[in-house]
Amino acid sequence: MMFESDLFSRRNFLGAATGVASSIMLTRESLALAQDDKPKAPVNLGLIGAGQHGQLLLARLARVPGANVVAIADSYEPILKRASEAAPKATTGTDYRAVLEKADAVIIATPTCDHKQITLDALAAGKHVYLEAPLATTLADAQAIARSGNASKQVFMAGLHQRANKLYRHSERMAYSNMIGRTFSARAQFHRKFSWRRPAPTAAAERQLNWKTDKARSTGLVGEFGTHQIDTISWFFKRPPAAVIALGANKVWDDGREVHDVVHAIFEYSNDRRVVYEATIGNSFDASYELIFGDMGSMCLRTDRAWLIKEADSPVQGWEVYAKVEKLVDEEGIQMVADATKLLKENKDPAKFGAAERAGKDAYYDAMEEFLDAVRENRKPIVGAKEGLQATVVGIRANEAIWSGNKTAISVEDWTL
Repeated sequence: MMFESDLFSRRNFLGAATGVASSIMLTRESLALAQDDKPKAPVNLGLIGAGQHGQLLLARLARVPGANVVAIADSYEPILKRASEAAPKATTGTDYRAVLEKADAVIIATPTCDHKQITLDALAAGKHVYLEAPLATTLADAQAIARSGNASKQVFMAGLHQRANKLYRHSERMAYSNMIGRTFSARAQFHRKFSWRRPAPTAAAERQLNWKTDKARSTGLVGEFGTHQIDTISWFFKRPPAAVIALGANKVWDDGREVHDVVHAIFEYSNDRRVVYEATIGNSFDASYELIFGDMGSMCLRTDRAWLIKEADSPVQGWEVYAKVEKLVDEEGIQMVADATKLLKENKDPAKFGAAERAGKDAYYDAMEEFLDAVRENRKPIVGAKEGLQATVVGIRANEAIWSGNKTAISVEDWTL
């Protein structure tokens, strides 16, 4: 079977590049230099769900040109108070329907299990919607949301922020230029030490805040985090996995929770591709990454950084002498800059372009910027209902595999709109 990657050639990619350096860059710290000085039309935004993730998005929106946050809703008053401090001009309240009355576009960052009705109401009210991924915790809810979003005349963007990540988008193009050859497997992990619990003054408030540890309301680590990471690999592979085997256990947080603090999964793709995934909130060593293997090299992605590691027998293409090399364990990784051509035109050295130039402009910033631009231009965003449903289905099926102990199929029908 021929894959889409087989249709790309290194010659075509390099021939299309506007300069040698433009074909070799992979570093977020050196990304996105020259900003458009032209003012952008304001978009009146509402935020529904102002918890930890909602606060993160508020911080990014404060830097995005034209982002005018006019209303915020959250069902928990203390969280709402903190959000009002971050966006003092916005009205606040506990009823999300008040946000729909004021805003032209809404960002939904509530608990995943609460997404369905809010999203359907927002779309029915004619609002543009950015919905955090995963879309839902059940297949039926995810399908209902995606089908409604896909049918809407308004912008519907799924919050798979890495697909908006300018560094990852550049890396994906490089992978399909045949820079790493024919891909055949991948590995991804999420390692962070935290309890996933937050204190609250009452038992009811504690249950409300700590929904992620509740089996009935959460798809666990493989759903909340794995959905994003496996989607990145599926995006690079140009297809979702077809089956998954997974295991979970509680090894660190002995507090009676049902949701596992360690999970392992193997995702099977067509043509015998395999992806090994591991997630834990019991240890932070080696953090998080996606690592894609090809027969001529590998690509390591760490949200804000990326490296190309060439095999010794891969052909020399000539651009390597321009690249900055970093030590990655026992290997040498080529660290690159996506906007090197622009930097060179501005008489800047790509290798010296520092993180200060990109401060606060991470994948979440890129996602917010893309959503607002899609609203202004009345166009489809770079990641929509289909991609959101596909990624969500993979996370849901992987979580089902953990609890059943059986190999679980991921059917095309599950994510067909």
